[in-house]
Amino acid sequence: RVGGYRGIATSAWVGSQISLVIATLLSLVGFYLVKGSVTRDRDTGVGEILATTALSRVQYVLAKLASNTAVLGTIVAVLAAAAVALQSFAGEAPLELGALLAPFALLALPAMALVAALAVLFETLPGLRGGLGNVVFFVVWMALLVLAIQGGGAFDFGIGQPGRGDWRGRGHEDGRGQWPHGQREHEERQAERDGESHE
Repeated sequence: RVGGYRGIATSAWVGSQISLVIATLLSLVGFYLVKGSVTRDRDTGVGEILATTALSRVQYVLAKLASNTAVLGTIVAVLAAAAVALQSFAGEAPLELGALLAPFALLALPAMALVAALAVLFETLPGLRGGLGNVVFFVVWMALLVLAIQGGGAFDFGIGQPGRGDWRGRGHEDGRGQWPHGQREHEERQAERDGESHE
């Protein structure tokens, strides 16, 4: 949102907003989802079996990183497909797959790769392997979230606020019965396009 107004639901806008939500919320849930794979290998005896093979420690860690990233990447892919459906349903602008999927590739996937790497790192450090590591990650995540919100209002979407537009990017009248700047022009252009399509 810029200057108190939110954008029209174009492909770039939808992709950017959902990618921000993924990078924020899934970074917390995803960490606890993938963390524990090394511990499971140790508890089930798989680690001992792997230790008898030619697999080195670096290769093992990289394999865990790849598997964690694949799990989180699959979730991102499902949410990207949902974003395509959402933008098509909104009907505010033509669907542009490149513009919609670019934020997922440039923001959401790298964030999930970082979370996957942190999960492996926490499991390889004795002090952070158990419950203490879970608490430390949660505290750090909360601190970063608070700083992000206070710093830029990145997650203030203006939903349900007068003059900010509904969840599909359409404008509402403000308390004085006036349209926010830019929304009237958009509605007029939309009406012209609708009229041309009926002719």
